[in-house]
Amino acid sequence: MNLTRRQMWASLYMVFFNMPALPEWLLGLGNAWLVGLILNDTRSKRREKRWLDLYRTDKLQPAALRAQTNYYRAMLQLGAQRRG
Repeated sequence: MNLTRRQMWASLYMVFFNMPALPEWLLGLGNAWLVGLILNDTRSKRREKRWLDLYRTDKLQPAALRAQTNYYRAMLQLGAQRRG
């Protein structure tokens, strides 16, 4: 099996988000700095700082990152079940 770099990255990405607690911990570091970076690293327009600050503040509420990450994990699992 010959994986491309893109396929390897996608596989690592899925492994990372399926690890318990690590994604939530990393995303919450530095007042959710990484969340703002990810949101602004899209091919669409750059978002305003006040919008990013509001979104980051929302993600810092108790259990918010865990809930968001669990939702994402469930979507990954459902997608895999539909393909498999």
